[in-house]
Amino acid sequence: IWSTSPKVIAIKLLEYHRDAIKSGQIDVAMFSLRQSCRFNLLGGENLSLVLPSVTDSLKLIAKHSKHNAQHGILDNLLLGELTGKSWDYFSVFDDSSISNINDLLTGANSSKDNLLLFTIHLYNMMIAFWRGNYEAAETSSSKALEVQPTAKLPSIYRICHTFFRGIVAFQQYRKIGGTGGDPRLAEGEEMMNEMEKWALNCPDVFENKWLLLKAEHFAAINENDEAERSYIKSINASRDHGNIHELGLGYDLLGKYYSSRGSTIYSTHCFAQAHTFYSQWGATVLAEKILHDNPGLDIALTLDTKSQVSDMSNNSENYLD
Repeated sequence: IWSTSPKVIAIKLLEYHRDAIKSGQIDVAMFSLRQSCRFNLLGGENLSLVLPSVTDSLKLIAKHSKHNAQHGILDNLLLGELTGKSWDYFSVFDDSSISNINDLLTGANSSKDNLLLFTIHLYNMMIAFWRGNYEAAETSSSKALEVQPTAKLPSIYRICHTFFRGIVAFQQYRKIGGTGGDPRLAEGEEMMNEMEKWALNCPDVFENKWLLLKAEHFAAINENDEAERSYIKSINASRDHGNIHELGLGYDLLGKYYSSRGSTIYSTHCFAQAHTFYSQWGATVLAEKILHDNPGLDIALTLDTKSQVSDMSNNSENYLD
C-alpha cells in the first residue's frame, strides 16, 4: 500500500489465495481472500463487482475461519450501507453467540483483540461518515485511536482512518464556528500533514486525499481562494488516478463548500457531478442522499452551466469566485 494501489494489491492477494488453496494452507487462503475483498472495497472498485465477491467470500470464509469471518462481516456491513443491498450477514455463524455488531464488539473486547476492535470502530466511523453524521464518526474515530495498532508504514486501515478523521475534524471545526480553543483544527492539521508525507512517496494513492484534506483545512481557516483551488486539484487528481469514489466525495464536499458561500450555480453542478460519480461507483445510497439533501437539484444541467464549471476546472489557478 506504500507504493501500490489497493486494486493492484487486491489482485495479488487473490493470487495468494489461489496458491494457498492449492498447497493446502487454508488459514492463509481465507486471510488472503478476505483481504482481497477489503482492498477492493476500500480502494474504490466498482461496488456492483465487489458486492457478489464480498458476499460469496464471507460464506466461504465462515466455513473455515470464524476469526476471518468476523472481519469479513464488517466489509459486508459497509457495502450494504453504500449500496442499500444487505442480507443477514451474521447467519454465516453456526452458533448464536454473534448475531449483531454489538456481539462482535463484546467478543473482541473479551478476547482483547485490538486489531478487530480497531477495525470495528473504524468501520463504524466510515459508516457514520457516509451517512453525514460527523459527530458519531468523531466518536468512533476516538475509540479507534485508543486501540490503534502501532505501525511505521501506512496500512489500508490507517490510511482510511487518517483520511476520514481529518475531514471530520475540519468539518466539525467549521460547524462550531472555528473558535481558537477548539482542538479539532490541530487534529485535522495532524492528519493532513501525515497524508502529505505519504503523498510524496506515492502520489497515485495519496495525492488526491492530501489535496482534499488541504482544501478542507483552507476552508476551515477561511482561506477561500486556496480552498477552492485545492478542492479542484483534488478532484483532478482523483480523476487522473482513477479513484472514482473519492472523485464523488471531492465534488460532494466542494458542493457543500460552494453552498455555504451562496454560490448556487457551482454547488448545483458539483452535487450533480457527485451524484454521477457515486452512481458510477455503485454507491446508490450516497447518490440518493445527494438528491434527498438537495431537493431542487436538476441533474440535467444546462450546457451553459457545464461550460462555466468546465472552464473553472481547466483554469483553476486563475479562477477566483
